Amino acid sequence: MFPNEVGEIPGAKVNLREIVDEVTCRYHVEQADGGQAKPGSDETYVEVKGPWTDGRTAVTAARLAGQLWGGASSGFEKLPGVGDEAWMAPYASYLAFSKGDTGVEIDLRLALGDKEKAIRLAKLIASRL
Repeated sequence: MFPNEVGEIPGAKVNLREIVDEVTCRYHVEQADGGQAKPGSDETYVEVKGPWTDGRTAVTAARLAGQLWGGASSGFEKLPGVGDEAWMAPYASYLAFSKGDTGVEIDLRLALGDKEKAIRLAKLIASRL
């Protein structure tokens, strides 16, 4: 994913992509005061992890972890049309999906956006797998 693509989805300018490790990228969102992103800082970012092997198991584990924290009504919502299986946490804060043997996790807690924008981002990523 290119920073400009991620930035178009949440509706904010992404001015830095930080590669954290082999499977994790953080897309830093420009601050309201125009401040520049700095790798490793506590500013607003969207984090994308993937690919995993055995993605279906990883997606199931994420959903079950949500149930442990929130009980049977954890608020996780199944999303049709995103990969083979996709689930979104409450407030569009987290989205996990699998496609084939690959699993992807999108952490939006630090850049809470609306549900539809998060789904569009997941569909864009899934289209490239």
